[in-house]
Amino acid sequence: MPSGQITPGPVVQTVAVVGYAAAGLAGGLLASVVAFTPSFAFVLLGARHLDRLRGDRRARAFFDGAGPAAIGAILGSAIPLTRALTQPWQYAVLAAALLLLLALRRSFQKLAFIPLCRSPPNRII
Repeated sequence: MPSGQITPGPVVQTVAVVGYAAAGLAGGLLASVVAFTPSFAFVLLGARHLDRLRGDRRARAFFDGAGPAAIGAILGSAIPLTRALTQPWQYAVLAAALLLLLALRRSFQKLAFIPLCRSPPNRII
Protein backbone atom coordinates (compact mmCIF):
# COMPACT_ATOMS: atom_id res chain seq x y z
CA MET A 1 0.00 0.00 0.00
CA PRO A 2 1.55 3.30 -1.01
CA SER A 3 0.55 5.15 2.16
CA GLY A 4 2.78 2.78 4.14
CA GLN A 5 5.77 4.08 2.23
CA ILE A 6 5.22 7.70 3.26
CA THR A 7 4.96 7.22 7.01
CA PRO A 8 7.97 8.25 9.10
CA GLY A 9 10.77 5.77 9.48
CA PRO A 10 13.85 5.49 11.66
CA VAL A 11 15.53 8.52 10.12
CA VAL A 12 12.62 10.77 11.02
CA GLN A 13 12.37 9.19 14.48
CA THR A 14 15.95 10.28 15.11
CA VAL A 15 14.61 13.84 15.22
CA ALA A 16 13.02 13.02 18.59
CA VAL A 17 16.38 11.97 20.00
CA VAL A 18 18.04 15.13 18.73
CA GLY A 19 15.21 17.23 20.19
CA TYR A 20 15.59 15.46 23.52
CA ALA A 21 19.35 16.02 23.50
CA ALA A 22 18.86 19.70 22.71
CA ALA A 23 15.99 20.58 25.07
CA GLY A 24 15.07 17.60 27.25
CA LEU A 25 11.68 15.93 27.26
CA ALA A 26 9.83 18.99 25.94
CA GLY A 27 12.27 19.26 23.03
CA GLY A 28 11.89 15.58 22.23
CA LEU A 29 8.10 15.81 22.26
CA LEU A 30 8.08 18.97 20.16
CA ALA A 31 10.51 17.49 17.64
CA SER A 32 8.39 14.32 17.42
CA VAL A 33 5.22 16.30 16.76
CA VAL A 34 6.93 18.42 14.12
CA ALA A 35 8.46 15.37 12.41
CA PHE A 36 5.40 13.10 12.44
CA THR A 37 2.55 15.54 11.83
CA PRO A 38 3.04 16.11 8.07
CA SER A 39 3.15 12.43 7.13
CA PHE A 40 0.27 11.44 9.39
CA ALA A 41 -1.81 14.36 8.16
CA PHE A 42 -1.08 13.34 4.57
CA VAL A 43 -2.14 9.76 5.26
CA LEU A 44 -5.25 10.67 7.22
CA LEU A 45 -6.42 13.38 4.83
CA GLY A 46 -5.50 11.46 1.70
CA ALA A 47 -6.95 8.07 2.68
CA ARG A 48 -10.39 8.88 1.29
CA HIS A 49 -8.83 9.49 -2.14
CA LEU A 50 -6.94 6.19 -2.25
CA ASP A 51 -9.61 4.26 -4.17
CA ARG A 52 -9.75 6.97 -6.82
CA LEU A 53 -5.94 6.96 -7.08
CA ARG A 54 -5.90 3.21 -7.58
CA GLY A 55 -7.99 3.67 -10.69
CA ASP A 56 -5.91 6.53 -12.09
CA ARG A 57 -3.46 5.32 -14.75
CA ARG A 58 -0.90 8.05 -14.03
CA ALA A 59 -0.98 7.47 -10.27
CA ARG A 60 -0.56 3.71 -10.75
CA ALA A 61 2.40 4.34 -13.02
CA PHE A 62 3.96 6.50 -10.31
CA PHE A 63 3.39 3.90 -7.60
CA ASP A 64 4.68 1.12 -9.87
CA GLY A 65 7.92 3.06 -10.28
CA ALA A 66 8.19 4.15 -6.63
CA GLY A 67 8.98 0.61 -5.40
CA PRO A 68 11.96 0.00 -7.67
CA ALA A 69 13.16 3.56 -7.04
CA ALA A 70 13.08 2.95 -3.28
CA ILE A 71 15.01 -0.30 -3.71
CA GLY A 72 17.59 1.54 -5.79
CA ALA A 73 17.93 4.26 -3.18
CA ILE A 74 18.37 1.70 -0.41
CA LEU A 75 20.99 -0.21 -2.40
CA GLY A 76 22.66 3.06 -3.34
CA SER A 77 23.24 3.79 0.32
CA ALA A 78 23.72 0.20 1.55
CA ILE A 79 26.57 -0.66 -0.80
CA PRO A 80 28.91 2.19 0.26
CA LEU A 81 28.02 1.62 3.92
CA THR A 82 28.82 -2.08 3.59
CA ARG A 83 32.12 -1.31 1.90
CA ALA A 84 33.00 0.95 4.84
CA LEU A 85 32.83 -1.94 7.35
CA THR A 86 36.22 -2.62 8.89
CA GLN A 87 35.70 -5.03 11.79
CA PRO A 88 34.74 -8.72 11.60
CA TRP A 89 31.98 -8.26 14.17
CA GLN A 90 30.35 -5.68 11.87
CA TYR A 91 30.11 -8.25 9.10
CA ALA A 92 28.64 -10.75 11.59
CA VAL A 93 25.97 -8.27 12.66
CA LEU A 94 25.16 -7.48 9.03
CA ALA A 95 24.89 -11.18 8.14
CA ALA A 96 22.68 -11.88 11.17
CA ALA A 97 20.40 -8.97 10.30
CA LEU A 98 20.11 -10.19 6.71
CA LEU A 99 19.25 -13.72 7.81
CA LEU A 100 16.68 -12.39 10.30
CA LEU A 101 15.05 -10.19 7.67
CA LEU A 102 14.86 -13.07 5.20
CA ALA A 103 13.33 -15.37 7.85
CA LEU A 104 10.79 -12.74 8.91
CA ARG A 105 9.86 -12.00 5.32
CA ARG A 106 9.37 -15.65 4.52
CA SER A 107 7.24 -16.27 7.64
CA PHE A 108 5.23 -13.10 6.99
CA GLN A 109 4.49 -14.18 3.44
CA LYS A 110 3.27 -17.56 4.70
CA LEU A 111 1.05 -15.91 7.31
CA ALA A 112 -0.36 -13.46 4.78
CA PHE A 113 -1.02 -16.18 2.20
CA ILE A 114 -2.65 -18.81 4.44
CA PRO A 115 -5.89 -16.87 5.13
CA LEU A 116 -6.30 -16.28 1.39
CA CYS A 117 -6.06 -20.00 0.72
CA ARG A 118 -8.70 -20.84 3.31
CA SER A 119 -11.24 -18.24 2.14
CA PRO A 120 -13.88 -19.11 -0.42
CA PRO A 121 -13.03 -17.60 -3.82
CA ASN A 122 -15.73 -14.94 -3.56
CA ARG A 123 -14.37 -13.67 -0.22
CA ILE A 124 -10.76 -13.03 -1.25
CA ILE A 125 -9.99 -9.35 -0.96
